[in-house]
Amino acid sequence: MSSYTYHDVAGCLIAVVGFALFFVGPGYGVGWVTDLLGFRQRGLGERTAWSVPLSFGVTTLLAVFVGKSAGLSAACWVLGGLGVVGIGAIAFELVRGGMRWGFLKARKGWLIAGVLLTLFVVGELVDVGFGNKLYMSVTVFDHSVRTSFVEAVVRTGVPPGNPLYWTVGADGVGHAAAMRYYYFWYVVCGLGVEVLGVSARQAMIASCVWAAIGLVAVIGLYGRYFLRPAEGEDKARRRIWITMALLVVTGLDVIPAVVNYLQGIPTDPDMEWWSPGQVTSWMDTVLWVPHHLAALVCCVFGFLLVWMSEERGWRQRVLCGVIAGVGFAAAFGLSTYVAVAFAMVMALWLLWALGWKAMRGRCGVLLVAGAVAVVLLVPYLRELRAAGPNASGGKTALFAFSARRMVDPGMVAGLPGFKQLRAWSVPAEDEIAVLVLMVPGYIAELGFFAVVLGVFLLRMRGGDGERTAVFLIMNGLLVSTFVRSTVIGTNDFGIRSMLIPQFFLLLLAGLILEGASEFGVSRRSVRLVLGVFLVLGVMGTAYQAVLLRFYLPVQDRLGRQNLAGLAERTMALREVVGELDARASKGAVVQYDTQVPRDFFNYAQLLHTPRQIANAFPECDVAFGGDPGPCEAIKKELAGLFLEPGGLATGIEAKSAEEARQSCRRLGVDELVVTRWDPVWGAKASWVWGLPVLASTDRVRVVNCGTNTR
Repeated sequence: MSSYTYHDVAGCLIAVVGFALFFVGPGYGVGWVTDLLGFRQRGLGERTAWSVPLSFGVTTLLAVFVGKSAGLSAACWVLGGLGVVGIGAIAFELVRGGMRWGFLKARKGWLIAGVLLTLFVVGELVDVGFGNKLYMSVTVFDHSVRTSFVEAVVRTGVPPGNPLYWTVGADGVGHAAAMRYYYFWYVVCGLGVEVLGVSARQAMIASCVWAAIGLVAVIGLYGRYFLRPAEGEDKARRRIWITMALLVVTGLDVIPAVVNYLQGIPTDPDMEWWSPGQVTSWMDTVLWVPHHLAALVCCVFGFLLVWMSEERGWRQRVLCGVIAGVGFAAAFGLSTYVAVAFAMVMALWLLWALGWKAMRGRCGVLLVAGAVAVVLLVPYLRELRAAGPNASGGKTALFAFSARRMVDPGMVAGLPGFKQLRAWSVPAEDEIAVLVLMVPGYIAELGFFAVVLGVFLLRMRGGDGERTAVFLIMNGLLVSTFVRSTVIGTNDFGIRSMLIPQFFLLLLAGLILEGASEFGVSRRSVRLVLGVFLVLGVMGTAYQAVLLRFYLPVQDRLGRQNLAGLAERTMALREVVGELDARASKGAVVQYDTQVPRDFFNYAQLLHTPRQIANAFPECDVAFGGDPGPCEAIKKELAGLFLEPGGLATGIEAKSAEEARQSCRRLGVDELVVTRWDPVWGAKASWVWGLPVLASTDRVRVVNCGTNTR
């Protein structure tokens, strides 16, 4: 196995351990100083569990506010200091109480689970090298971009500039536009890069582990303080473990995967991609989008504080509202989609609670939390407004009302009725097909959890917590079904807002499997369906884990069209990075050839070129910030530099070194990255061989264009 893989694994493990400074320490300090809901009177293990979701909100906002006003280094000192104090307090408690070994023995199961979780996440995400090949995970589809965002935070500060797009103004000075995106999670990852000395990629992978730990922490807290109390400590622990175990259960996605295979349809890189309105498995959420999961943790933890504030003194009620507001504000910068969806659901819950006498006492606390969140978010909202219009250059709504497409409507286009309707009106037939397929689509995507929801809707048993969970599930489904995002073609809002009903479905499913008489299922047929769907859900998650890790290696080894040679190119790029870091400034603007066989080649280039990119993808990526006006000129300039595939064969001449310098000046580029697979490599009289070399191997060259527009 390649030394690069060992290095990355070691860096990820260091980052996982080191991130305790930011995801445990600050929350522990806040909980202890404020004595939030009797924090000091709780056992050490439970205080630690409270500290994680508390830290998600506190650390995130402090990192952004301090980083913006005083720089990332100051944020590192502030949060690193708070983290050391918090971790030191935990260590002191262990030593003072003589609980060191007893505590570890009692928490052995949690420690083992944490180690297994860490090894699984790291094993799924790192690049694995053998010989001259470096095999990536499918998740590089997103991680390449997110890693670039973390690099941008470290390089440019808070807020970061868009690392995927660089333009030169009329004054001849190049710049990256401020990011028009929720970037708070990348600031926290940037703290890890600065304090722990790990790479941006390693910090990003470690953050996936901590997002999962945050989810487990709030599951444990909800199991104790939101749902009906378990009968005894042993049963409480059993409930939490059962609910945690259900994280490996997804919907019935494995069935469409098998059907597609039997029909000879090519396998998707991710099992979820069969549905345009996917309900993402928990494993997929952890591995792909930890920032969305972190936002969910902040939101549901804030609501738990509102829930537990009932019958508390006014000081604790105000404190709960303020800290919940901190979490809500942090969530908005972690994932605007999750936070906005949660705000919609909370507005509906507020109206419902006002009509329920037993709930009215919590409404004031929620209003305080909302007010605090709005005040804290004012600077960020101004920043987003100043970032300019959307990618198309106009000002359009961020959200729109539209029925969610769970299944491709084309599946029923040829059926009787739909065929005639299509002849009359294509839009009407399309919308009706979407509505007809919605319920089957949700059943397929939720699987086991769809049956759980049906059981609770039919029986409506339980206490306030269980009824509230059902209410939040139904309204979460309502929001995610009929509101969609409009920034890009993919309905990210619908996909990520589903985390809210998924979370509360998880809690109710734990109650059913716990075996409590009130929530048990007596009908044999329902138990059979639950059992079958549970097995299919576990099989789906297992299949997905294998697919994410092995899809690209298998495609590469089989020489499949548009993916053959990916692993060799990835290793070639990785080999040159170390030499480039030693010889060139990390502030340089870099460009590579974006005309590649498939997007995964571009993701590999982006991931292994930790610099500002002039244009990271074939189409200018201005969705994250930037003026789309110069885009066409930039694409034309790059096509002339790198040549189109087959360009040499048609007699087109490659640019000379001097011509390349002029192009670089117009683009604001300092360095060009070229590989032996790029068409221009074969032109021996081109700039590839005429410009000064900064780093090179027999497969990759990085050359200096001789410009500086910053």
